[in-house]
Amino acid sequence: LGMTHLTPPSAKREGGEGGGQGMQAWWQLHAALDAASLEEILSTDAPEELCDPITMTLFEEPVVSPSGETYSKATVARFDNGIDPATREKIEDTAKLPPNRAISRQVNAYIQKCLSIFAEQIRVLTTGCVTT
Repeated sequence: LGMTHLTPPSAKREGGEGGGQGMQAWWQLHAALDAASLEEILSTDAPEELCDPITMTLFEEPVVSPSGETYSKATVARFDNGIDPATREKIEDTAKLPPNRAISRQVNAYIQKCLSIFAEQIRVLTTGCVTT
């Protein structure tokens, strides 16, 4: 998420003075986004079952290891040169591990939910309008 996509609210508000509280909120949001990547924001409060047990971040390309455990594909490939973290047995070809489509769908749904909430927060901070 690049900062170039966020534009501060107009310094001139309807019927009044400068940006005030809206501008201050925008700069707070801008600073928060500069301080953390979207992945960090999403992983911080993610349900444990949607996180790789090794990296504790959201699954990326979840795959099922021969032991039946789910990991991010990159985690299995990096972990001790393709050793199954659960059994410590060598995985012949990490590229051929089957995807865990159910977990992938759950992660995608979680990300969409977070992005909707995040978009609403940005809208409220930049416009000052709250919908009920």
